[in-house]
Amino acid sequence: RLVVIETEVLIHDRRHERRHGTASIAATYRESSICIENTAASGTIYADSESVFAGTMATVGVWPIFWGARSSAVGYFGNPCGLAADAAGNLYLADQGNNRIQIRDPSGVWTSIGSEGSELGQFSMPSGVALDDQGNLYVTDSVLGRIQKRNTSGTWSSLGETGSNVGQFILPNGIATDGSGNLYVADMGNNRIQVRDTSGVWTVIDPPGGDLGGFSMPSSVAVAATGLLYVTDMGNNRILIRSAAGSWTATGAAGAA
Repeated sequence: RLVVIETEVLIHDRRHERRHGTASIAATYRESSICIENTAASGTIYADSESVFAGTMATVGVWPIFWGARSSAVGYFGNPCGLAADAAGNLYLADQGNNRIQIRDPSGVWTSIGSEGSELGQFSMPSGVALDDQGNLYVTDSVLGRIQKRNTSGTWSSLGETGSNVGQFILPNGIATDGSGNLYVADMGNNRIQVRDTSGVWTVIDPPGGDLGGFSMPSSVAVAATGLLYVTDMGNNRILIRSAAGSWTATGAAGAA
């Protein structure tokens, strides 16, 4: 099973270390997405960042592989955002600045799908990617306020449109699936999380309420095998956790290490 975590963290910049020859002055910078492939024997972690790279680490803090730099060529990136991996070991990356999705197969070969535009299979700042157990690919097409789905035959379809009604979106960002095939979307511009069940019906998850208040620019979602839902509540500088029974807790605070 794959667990996708999309949040902002700080890590060591190994490129700084290579350039200056010491880890003691390695810089840190913001990450925009992390994808952990639990099925891999090494527990491979993939990451992308505002500094425009993607890479893997088998041990936290050790980055043996780096991919790409800022460019529009295949295998290079312009503000890479969402990440997901499938059971076959293919890595999917939302190459937001280049308005496309890039795929890296297990042998290391990159391919690109999509282009800038508003037709099916085209994107305007794609931000998140997710895969279900059947191999369908879902992409949050942020500026166009929709979710695009690519089935295993390569056919694209659109889920939702711009707006504030249920099943509509404003700047959808993070996206995730659970083991039952439900689709979770961080509807950032509407300050809510929407869920689409396997019959195609959209619902809005009740916000925490009470002392926890509501969402403020929720940017990412992830679902654990236990049914826990994790939400990056960006505007409130915290991570919200929803139990399978529907109760909410919060972790993190502004300025916390």
